[in-house]
Amino acid sequence: MWLLAEVQIWIKISDMKENILEFVLAKLDANKGKHKEIAEASGVPYSTLAKVSQRITPNPGVQSIQALADYFRSIA
Repeated sequence: MWLLAEVQIWIKISDMKENILEFVLAKLDANKGKHKEIAEASGVPYSTLAKVSQRITPNPGVQSIQALADYFRSIA
């Protein structure tokens, strides 16, 4: 019973992560000429942002994606 509950929680967390990642990727695509500014303002290293934007990193870190999502939400 506990295992089932843990699996259900994991699915919800992973779905949420995918939604945040999709949000961040869409915003990065829409702001291609501003990646250096975004990196500085969000605290995410430019090299990390570039790899995420170019989809080189298949599973980017949660902290970087969350920082970028927070940045984009703050300027909306």
